[in-house]
Amino acid sequence: MKVIILIISASISMLIFDKINSKYDFFKDIRSKINDLNEKKEHKLRISSYVLILIIYGVMQNTKINIIVQGLIFGLLLSFRDICFKKDSNE
Repeated sequence: MKVIILIISASISMLIFDKINSKYDFFKDIRSKINDLNEKKEHKLRISSYVLILIIYGVMQNTKINIIVQGLIFGLLLSFRDICFKKDSNE
């Protein structure tokens, strides 16, 4: 049951963050800097970002944070990562 609550709250957080970012495009500068990297560095950065998110999630599991709040934080981290590594559609 906890996993379902975590997935639902993370999904809600990702949807809200994606809608806000699609309207204001907060991370355009970060995306352009990531796109300027060569493929090997970008690949290493992608893997490091997943590892960092998993470490943060592991730390959250060991603290006494509510499962809904954990899902919201996890969703924000995943959507931030996805937005930063998204390719520009107008290229």
